[in-house]
Amino acid sequence: MTAQINNRMAITGLGAVCSVGYDVVTAMASIRCGLKRPDFVNGFTVHDKDEMTDISLMAYPIKGVTDGYQGLGLLARIAVAVIEDLAKFSKFKMDDSRFWSETSLVACVSKVRNPDLEVFDEIVEDELASVIIRECGLAIAPVNCKVICSGHAGVLTAVNRAESMLSQGGVKRVIVLGVDSLVGRDDVAYFYEKGWLKVEGVPSGLQPGEAGAAIMLELEHSALRRNADIHAYVSNVNTSFEENHRMQEDVNTGKALSSVVLSTLASKSNVESVYCDLNGMSARSMEWGLVLAKLQRNHDVSKLEVNVPASSIGDTGAASGAISICAAVRHLARSYTQEREILVWSSSDSGEVASALIWLES
Repeated sequence: MTAQINNRMAITGLGAVCSVGYDVVTAMASIRCGLKRPDFVNGFTVHDKDEMTDISLMAYPIKGVTDGYQGLGLLARIAVAVIEDLAKFSKFKMDDSRFWSETSLVACVSKVRNPDLEVFDEIVEDELASVIIRECGLAIAPVNCKVICSGHAGVLTAVNRAESMLSQGGVKRVIVLGVDSLVGRDDVAYFYEKGWLKVEGVPSGLQPGEAGAAIMLELEHSALRRNADIHAYVSNVNTSFEENHRMQEDVNTGKALSSVVLSTLASKSNVESVYCDLNGMSARSMEWGLVLAKLQRNHDVSKLEVNVPASSIGDTGAASGAISICAAVRHLARSYTQEREILVWSSSDSGEVASALIWLES
C-alpha cells in the first residue's frame, strides 16, 4: 500500500501569467473573481454593415509583457515569465544545476493557424524549448526537452506522458508548460473568417486571449524525499481523439470527450467542480452538453459548478489546460468549496481531447 501511495503523481510547482495577473496566485484569484482587462486588437477591425462603420475587436493581451513581441519571441517571452514565477512560487533556485539536470521540460503550443505560415511550426518545435532554458539559465539537458503542438488538450496529453516518464526513472520531475497567443492579427483574421469570433451582432463566439501557465510534476516519494510542498495530486488522466472536430467544420458528436470524462470520473460520485476550456463558441457548448447528457446517468450534474477561465482572460489556446489545472489547485488551496476533487477537461479544435482529476486528501 505504501509503495502505491508513493507512486502517486504530485504537483509540486505552479506558475502563470495572463492578462489579469503576472504571477499564479494573483492570476488565479483574479480569474476566480471574474476580473477582466480587455484591450483592442491592434490593426484589426470588423465592418458593421448596418451601422456602416468599423468596429475594433476586443481581446485579452498580457499588457506590459508581450508588447512589441511576435512569433517565437512572443512565446518565449511568456514562457520565461511563467518559469520564473514557478521557481519563485515553489522556492526553486534557478542556478541549482543538479536539480534542473534531473528535470524535463515539455512545452505545449498550438499549430500555426495561417496555412501560409506553417514553417513557423517547425521553428517552434526546434527552438522554443532551447530558447526557454537558455533565457532562464536552467541546466535542463536538450534531450529532456520536448514541444507538443496539440492546442488546448496538449497540456493534459503531456501530463499523461509525464507519468510514464517519471515511472521510467529517466528524470525525477517534469515541467509541463502551456503557452499561446490568439491576439495576433493573423490569428484573429483566421477566427473571423471561420465565424468563430464574438463580435457585434454575434453573441456566441470566442474572444482571443494569450497566457502561459506551468505545473511541476513528480512522484510523491521523490517530492517527500526533498521535503517539497505538495500542492495537489493529478490522476485518472485520459486522452482520446474526436474524428468530427471543429477544424473540419463537422458537427462534433462529443463522443470522444464523453469517453474521457466518464473514464476519469469512473467510480467517482462526489465531484462537484470542473475547470474547462469552454470559450463562448456554441460548438464547444454543444460538445459539453452532450457530455452532461451521458454524465447525468451516474452523477447529479445539477450540482456541478462549471468554472470557465476564458470568461475572464479569453480563449488562451494551448495555455488553457495549464490555466485550468493551476486554477483547480488554487481552488483546493483556498477551500472555495468543500469537495477535494476537481475535474479538468480540454478539447482541441483539431480533435484531441483529455481529462483528469485534480485532488487533495481530506
